[in-house]
Amino acid sequence: MIEGAVRMRPTLLPGLLDAVRLNMNQQRRDVKLFEIGKAFASDPDDRPLPNERELFAIAMTGGEIAEDRAMTVRDLDFYDAKGAVETALDAAGHGNAVFAAADVKHLRPGQAASISVNGKVVGSLGRLNEEIAADYKFKQPVYVAEIDLQGVLSQTPEPVLYRPLPRYPAVVRDISLLVKREMSFAAIKDAIDEQGFELLRSVKYVDVYEGKGLADDERSLTIRLEYRSDERTLMDEDVDAVHSKILESLESGLGIKPRF
Repeated sequence: MIEGAVRMRPTLLPGLLDAVRLNMNQQRRDVKLFEIGKAFASDPDDRPLPNERELFAIAMTGGEIAEDRAMTVRDLDFYDAKGAVETALDAAGHGNAVFAAADVKHLRPGQAASISVNGKVVGSLGRLNEEIAADYKFKQPVYVAEIDLQGVLSQTPEPVLYRPLPRYPAVVRDISLLVKREMSFAAIKDAIDEQGFELLRSVKYVDVYEGKGLADDERSLTIRLEYRSDERTLMDEDVDAVHSKILESLESGLGIKPRF
C-alpha cells in the first residue's frame, strides 16, 4: 500500500506533484516525470462501483539539460510539455492530436489546452495554476498533462505512410512575428497553410518571447518555414517570392508584422 493513499484516486497528478516536491526538497529543480496507472471516477449511471480508467500523466519543471552538460540550456515551457504529449501519442499511432485553448480548473488561464484525438477530448495539458503551486510551495513553473490512455488506444490508429526521401535540399527561413498575446501559433499556421503555396512544405513553432521591449499585450513568436521543390534545387529568388507573399498575407489577414 502506498503511504498516504487512503482512498481510490481520481487522477494521477497529485502523486506526480508529490514526487516533484520531493525532488525539489532534495535540491533537484530540473525534473521530468511520467506515470501510467489506474484512476477511478464515479459512474454516471449511479452504479455502486466506480469506473476504472488507465491514465497517462506527465509533470515537468526546471530547465532543459543538453547531453554531456551540467548546466541547463533554457527553461522548460508549455511547448516542451506539448511536445512530450505529441511524441507519446504519435508512438501510439495518433499523430493527428489537436490542442485547443481551454479552461481547466487546475491549470493557469492562457496556458491550458484540451487534447483531442479523432474529435474526442482525451485529456488536458498546461501550467499548474498559482493556487495549487502555492499549496505545494513550488517557486518555479510546473507543467502537467493527463490523458485517458484507454480512450486513446480504443480508437483506430492512423495508417503508416511511407514517402521517398527528398532528392533536393530544403531552404529554411526563421521569422519572428510581433503578435498579440491571444494570437496562437495554430491560428498563424492555419492562415499560412490556407494559402496553398506548393513550395512551402512545413510551418513549425520555434520560440516565444515576452518581456522587455514589448508591450504588455504583445509577444514575439518565432516560426520556421521550410521550402522545397521535388523537381529542382531552389534559388534564393524562388524562396523570396513565396516568403514575401506569406508575410503580406499575414499582415493583411491577421495584422501581423515581422519583428526586426
